[in-house]
Amino acid sequence: MRPIEDYLKHVDDLAQEVVNVWGMYMQSGNTPLLTDAFNDLLDKACLYRTTKMVADSHREFGVLSESFAAEEEETRRVFAQAYKDYWEKKRRAA
Repeated sequence: MRPIEDYLKHVDDLAQEVVNVWGMYMQSGNTPLLTDAFNDLLDKACLYRTTKMVADSHREFGVLSESFAAEEEETRRVFAQAYKDYWEKKRRAA
């Protein structure tokens, strides 16, 4: 099992990967095949991406508050942990 730090290093790519998988299922009309666990992971990925986008915009204009920076970090960690848990569970089941 990889440590959470490995996932945190690549969290943006991992979130994009989850969104891309959802997009492939969506385009092929197979979204009913997605599990509740995957949909939960997708929700966390989207929340992280949205929070990061807002934080990046606030950073650009020098108006990022400490509380919002902390919220961004929390959503980042929550998503990374969810991704780690999801894939480790899938590997054990295989």
